[in-house]
This record gives sequence, structure tokens and C-alpha cells, in this order.
Amino acid sequence: MTDSNFAAIKPDFIEPLQAFLDGEHEGQTEQEISNDLLEMILSLARIRAGVQHKSAAEVAVFDQKFLKKLETLGSDNPELAVFENVMHRLTRSDPALAITYLNRSIEQKQHQISREQSRRARTPRKEHPLKTRLRNIISTKPNCSAKEYLRRLITDVLKNGQSMQPECSYCDKEATFFIDDKSASDIKCSTVTNKWVDSILNE
Repeated sequence: MTDSNFAAIKPDFIEPLQAFLDGEHEGQTEQEISNDLLEMILSLARIRAGVQHKSAAEVAVFDQKFLKKLETLGSDNPELAVFENVMHRLTRSDPALAITYLNRSIEQKQHQISREQSRRARTPRKEHPLKTRLRNIISTKPNCSAKEYLRRLITDVLKNGQSMQPECSYCDKEATFFIDDKSASDIKCSTVTNKWVDSILNE
């Protein structure tokens, strides 16, 4: 079956995928899970090749050829390393080891994500350049209202926006400050009056 037929058979993938996802894997041995996984893979491959309705003998021949391909998978793409190792274990050695390896790989990836999130949480975020300018405005006039601080910030941006780093502009119609090079987010006036002013004054 050619790639042009892929979209047409895509809905047929739902049944074997759903059967595997609906399986009661909790409490199953890794051997049982690996058997279910391999059967799902074969079901999808048969559908992809259009042989799912052929005779048992023809399906058996297809399965044997397909499993042989899985056994010999190999590429230089590191992103496929886990997939290829799982397939090798599933078809060439102890299939239960495929599930052990897959679970270990998932746990390792989760730990990596957790460590990266912790690192980002510990890294101080650079203050928005407009908040820094607002801080300077507030330091010179500490007893104004939030609306007055906003007015002063708008005046500052309208006067000096093109020479700011990064360059900044203000749109009265949208009540928004725009950072031209997108190195920082655009800021609504409501953010200035409802969040920034209080956070600076309460530091």
C-alpha cells in the first residue's frame, strides 16, 4: 500500500490502538504486556500493508518478514535509540526486557524533565525592561496612584521608546506596550496598574 493510501486507512488504526490502551495492564507481568504490545504493532503493520483480511498463511508470512525488519532496525539518529532498542528486545531477545527497558527509559526522561524544571525554577528570571523603567519612575515619585504611574510610563515610552533597548512602542487603542524585537512579552496597561505597581511598592 502506498503512502497516498495512508490517510484512508488511518481510522482503522483506532481499533488495535484502543484495544491495547484499554487493556488491564496493571497487575500483568512484563511478558504479558510485551505480548500485547507486539500484537498491537503487528496489527497496525498488517493494516498499514493492507494484508489484515488475507489468509492466515499470507498473514503469517507477512508477520515473519515484518518481525525480521524489526530485528534489524538500525540508524544513526539518537532520537530513535529507545525505539530501536525496545524493538530489538521485543523481537530478538527476551520480550519482557523490552518493557523493563521502556519503563526505565520513561523514568529516566521524567527525571531529566524534573531536574530541568527545578533548574529553571532556581534560575532568577530577568525582569521585563518596562518593569525596570516603571521601577525607576516609582523611585522618583513614591506616593502616586497606579494610574499616575501608568501615565508616566506611557509618556516615557512615547518619548524614548525608539531609543530603548529593546525598542518599545505604545498603542493607545489596544492599551498595550509592544516590544518590537519580541525579546520580551508585550504588556497590557492592566498588568502595569493591577500587578506591577503593587509588586514594586511591596518589595
